[in-house]
Amino acid sequence: MSRILNIKHRLIQQLENWNKWRKDNPDVMIDLRGANLSRANLSGADLSGADLSGADLSGADFCGTYFGIEILSRANLSGANLSRANLGGANLGEANLSGANLIRANLGGANLGEANLSGANLGGANLRRADLSGADLSRADLRRVGLRGADLRGANLREANLSGANLREADLSGANLSGADLNGANIHRTNFINAILEGVDCKSINLSRNQLKELPKEIGNLKNLTSINLSGNQLKELPKEIGNLKNLTTFDVSYNFLKFPPPEIIKQGMSATIEYLKKSFNKGKTLYEAKLIIVGQGGVGKTCLRKRLIENKYNEEENTTKGIDIQEWNIIDNTINNKMIKLNVWDFGGQEIYHATHQFFLTQRSLYILVWDSRQEEEYGRIDYWLNTIETFASDSPIFLIMNKADIRNKDLNIKDLKERHPQIISGKVSAKKNIGITNLKRFITIKALNLPLMGTFWPLSWIKVRKVIEETNLNYASYKNYLEVCKKINIEENEASILSRYLHDLGIVLHFHEDTLLKDIMIFKPEWGTNAVYKVLDAPQVQKQNGILYDENLSEIWSDKSLYPPDKYAIILRLMANFELAFPVSDRQQHVVAELLPIKEFEYDWHPKKCLQFEYHYEFLPTGIITRLIVRMYEYLIKEKDTYLCWREGAYFEYEGSKALIRMNFYARIAIIQIDGLKTREFLAIIRYHFDVIHKTIKKIKVKEKIPCICKIDCSYRFDYKVLLRRELKGFIDEYCGETDKQIKISSLLNGIENYENRIKKMKGNMEKSNKTVININNTQGDITIGTDQSKIKQYNSNKDFIEVLDQLKDELSKLTIDHNNREAIDIQLKTLEDNAKSDKKNPVLIKSTLESIKTITQGALGSAMGTGLVETFKRVGMFIV
Repeated sequence: MSRILNIKHRLIQQLENWNKWRKDNPDVMIDLRGANLSRANLSGADLSGADLSGADLSGADFCGTYFGIEILSRANLSGANLSRANLGGANLGEANLSGANLIRANLGGANLGEANLSGANLGGANLRRADLSGADLSRADLRRVGLRGADLRGANLREANLSGANLREADLSGANLSGADLNGANIHRTNFINAILEGVDCKSINLSRNQLKELPKEIGNLKNLTSINLSGNQLKELPKEIGNLKNLTTFDVSYNFLKFPPPEIIKQGMSATIEYLKKSFNKGKTLYEAKLIIVGQGGVGKTCLRKRLIENKYNEEENTTKGIDIQEWNIIDNTINNKMIKLNVWDFGGQEIYHATHQFFLTQRSLYILVWDSRQEEEYGRIDYWLNTIETFASDSPIFLIMNKADIRNKDLNIKDLKERHPQIISGKVSAKKNIGITNLKRFITIKALNLPLMGTFWPLSWIKVRKVIEETNLNYASYKNYLEVCKKINIEENEASILSRYLHDLGIVLHFHEDTLLKDIMIFKPEWGTNAVYKVLDAPQVQKQNGILYDENLSEIWSDKSLYPPDKYAIILRLMANFELAFPVSDRQQHVVAELLPIKEFEYDWHPKKCLQFEYHYEFLPTGIITRLIVRMYEYLIKEKDTYLCWREGAYFEYEGSKALIRMNFYARIAIIQIDGLKTREFLAIIRYHFDVIHKTIKKIKVKEKIPCICKIDCSYRFDYKVLLRRELKGFIDEYCGETDKQIKISSLLNGIENYENRIKKMKGNMEKSNKTVININNTQGDITIGTDQSKIKQYNSNKDFIEVLDQLKDELSKLTIDHNNREAIDIQLKTLEDNAKSDKKNPVLIKSTLESIKTITQGALGSAMGTGLVETFKRVGMFIV
């Protein structure tokens, strides 16, 4: 003990000599275990390597002291002044530092496990990588403290002040943070799993780009939160507890992989997302359900394969599917704790007559099986057709390309080539008859189904209640308005009801075509009721014999089951067919024309115009039904001769105010050809193009180009791209070259028949303005939108007078040029565009730039003589208004 007292005396009385001696004797171990150094002034002392375990250092002044890697375990440092002390790597395990002053002290890498730091002042201290697991930091002042990577597992931080602290990569799992102040703290990659966050004072949290895969449910205890940034992580779901945060005004979950809440909910914005999370507390269920669609030509064994998969049965004499058969398939999967996977299987009849109608039931977010039979040579050539059809209407849904009847004949496809064009396909060979390959196919179907967007979606109790009402109703259909009323009674507002209807449609529970202008007002609760009614008409022999004419007296024979199709429902089904663009009414609605059953042979009609306006649509892939849908849409314009409409399965004759048109579809070339003659060709073409555009918009991935025939000679085979011509004209180009004869053709001569110059320039500039005004980016949550303005900006002047004055000068300079009448007219229109822009509060820099370029191009022949004038300088002055 006397030795310890002597060391203490030497430390206190001869600090300068002590430090000198310590420097000369760095390897000597200083034993101060149990020493009483209370209230000692050891400011600046070199205590490196000292063993202070159990020592009483209460009230001592260690300001600026260097401790090195000394042992301070269980030391009593309560009330000690350790400000600016260097305790890097120190062992302070179980030490009592309550009330100690540790302002700006270096505790980097120190062991403070189980230490008592309650009420300590650690403002600005460095605790990077320190071990504070289990430490008592209750009410500690940790403002702006560096705690990056610190181990705070299980630490008591109750009511601690952590405002502005750097907690990046710190581990706070299981820590008690109740009542702590986290305002302004850096919690990038901080682990809060199982932490107690009740009553934490924190208004804003930025956890962006944290590589977070999960978020602790305790975040829901941060009641004061007004802003959360979770963007750029790897989150697949959000904790329901976020629904408790009533004060949120900003909530960014962009650039994640969220399945819960569903992307459609997130798209509705913060309020809808919070409301959904709140509802999720009120029970609910995770559904493992999706839709499986089986397609392919007739006779390839689709139904046999379906029954083998679902029932493990095979019937050699299986009847041909009429329309669509729907069957539930329940699969027990051991990868999700023996959960039941439910697939609603839609087996599509393969007959050609059904194909145009099938497209209405090809849903996104579904799984597809395309069955083919190597014995049918024509089927081999139809695989591309089916793959393109699925992709066109159902985007990138996974497709199983399955060769059936592998026991009879085996044939290989060029799978590599197919996968390059359709990367979502999985190929296989089976025999439904011999039960070959079925087990493997089931396994792969289960794996793919589990990855479908709808699989594993949590349904709030309110959604389940609405579904139950629909499934238990005796109604086959209802208006969408009635559906909304049902939802409202169960506390589901219209936006959420719309999302639910899409889920019900994509799962195959209802039919609701929410994007279709006419069909969106009807919701069919029993899909089989609607589909079977339509397909019965297509299958009706009498309608086929009558070349597509459906008389009212045929209806009772076609829809013979009066319990399903009572006569008072006929009008609804006919309306449904009209809305599907499958049929149109004629003769005061006493009969309908079913377009898919029209005769194949073209009608002979005496119409041979010497010169007519021609416009074409060239399709990369031609979906079935476009021309028949157009006939239904435009039936009021059809030419009628001897009580017969001049329409057939591949085209029709139309009339509008004295102008006549022939529209034909060349299926082999994949081209729709429009020919118009008369006084109002442009107006009639505008009507026809409108109807084509409406049809095209219903086909999600359609690839089509508008083309104009070259006029350099009679029957020139070259076709100009209409939109390319528009863009070149807008940029001021005068001529274009024929790709066949290399002759120079005036762009205006090609375009004027389609639309007048002023209208088309106005439309092009309008499209340009829209495309450059905003950039919309929907990120990989499929639900969050970032909007940014175009890169160019207009300089801000005190008023628009500057711009208008410069334009007046430009007009004066241009008036001095010798330019032909047509070009002068074109320049006047361009100047009018600039004037309108000058008067607008929101100027469009891209439009100004392109308009100037157009004027320059038009005047390029006269610019040489204009160099001496002020024209070039004026161009520059106008250009000053663009940054």
